[in-house]
Amino acid sequence: MKTVDLLKLSEMENLAVSSLFSMKQFWKEGHTYVMKAPRKQNALLWFCGCEGTFTFKTGSVLPVPRGALVSIPQGSEYSVRFLHCDGTPVTLLVEFCLFSEQPLCISSEIEILEKSLTDMEVIAILTRLPSYFSMPSRPMLEIQSDLYKLLSLLALRKERRIIRRRGLQTIEKGIRYLQTDEKQTLSVEEIARSCFVTPAYFRRLFKEYTGMSPSEYRAKRKAEQAKTLLLHTDLSVAEIAGQLGYDNPSYFCRAFKKETGTAPTEYQKAMGNSIEK
Repeated sequence: MKTVDLLKLSEMENLAVSSLFSMKQFWKEGHTYVMKAPRKQNALLWFCGCEGTFTFKTGSVLPVPRGALVSIPQGSEYSVRFLHCDGTPVTLLVEFCLFSEQPLCISSEIEILEKSLTDMEVIAILTRLPSYFSMPSRPMLEIQSDLYKLLSLLALRKERRIIRRRGLQTIEKGIRYLQTDEKQTLSVEEIARSCFVTPAYFRRLFKEYTGMSPSEYRAKRKAEQAKTLLLHTDLSVAEIAGQLGYDNPSYFCRAFKKETGTAPTEYQKAMGNSIEK
């Protein structure tokens, strides 16, 4: 079982989900649920109408406040007690298995992702998911789409907390641009200017946050995007180069080989892709 931080999920190739299920739970005051065998799926448990405590095999206890969202990794063994229940659905459970070549967990241990969940978009997805499973025919594409969106939103909230905790708010706009803009047409100087800092200051803070310079990060990200496009679309190498902001396909091929050690077409063949370019 491999543990992958929420922030890294969006960078992973061939990420897939299975065993997806969600339900509202109604617990009586003081009820304790014991997970006697290792949990078979990852889970998100939202304490929307109660407080609680997790007790682990070691005897340690994790108090959970009302409104908290808890991540429970696959393989966990624990007991959880529900306290101060208000009579409504007191918890909401989302179960799922993630894999990309091997099974994945989004945390190494049970942890509180949100101490008091207030993001209305996250709440809307958590509230909507159980309704799918009461339908005669479950719309699996919509269900999976909601889960991916949910994980993406939780990752974004975690990242924003890290940025603020490290005092990097001044370059948050630039970080977001380098992470999300597809073509990456702005220079580092232009990105720094949009953050009202000098290029040198932006580079220093960005490397402090990511461990890479902006140019290194940009090259790595474009290579990962190119891998996905090469394997899962029928775009030509030249079209992929243009979509990623390269004016010259030959330069794109050199940049891709520098990052991956292989040319784009060789990468396709090595991965067993049969799309003709």
